[in-house]
Amino acid sequence: KRAGDTATVRVALARFRTTCPGSALAGEAAALRGWILYDAGELDAAEAGFALAARERVEKIKQSAQRGLEAIARKRSTP
Repeated sequence: KRAGDTATVRVALARFRTTCPGSALAGEAAALRGWILYDAGELDAAEAGFALAARERVEKIKQSAQRGLEAIARKRSTP
């Protein structure tokens, strides 16, 4: 993502989610993918990722997911 290749990151994170759903990194991957989708304007898909990440035990991931869900709510309420 830092290299700016979001298309590759999106595919890799989606693949990771389907092949490793029980991974300790699944929530972090879901939050990261949520932000990438949010930036692309794909709010429904981003919301699904943030909702998944919000169930994580790691506080930093939960906070990122919550910020993402709040950002989506703000964006949807803005005409």
